[in-house]
Amino acid sequence: MQTVRKSDRHVTFAKVAAQLGVEPSYVQRVAAGEVESREVDDALRAELDSLTHSYLEMRTREAPRDGERRSPLTSKHRED
Repeated sequence: MQTVRKSDRHVTFAKVAAQLGVEPSYVQRVAAGEVESREVDDALRAELDSLTHSYLEMRTREAPRDGERRSPLTSKHRED
């Protein structure tokens, strides 16, 4: 899995900031725990949930590569 790059976090902070009408640096400080804001925290959690859902949908549509097994977290059929 590809790691989250600093530029990816910046885009997420900028998106949340635009939604709330605040500066991206403020959102970043809330994410880092330097400042408390319930509104920003809730918006960041919602954005993370959205990104996670989108990622999992994308992974379940992709066929496994040669020699690669599908992760149980993204498998359409889990073994119980």
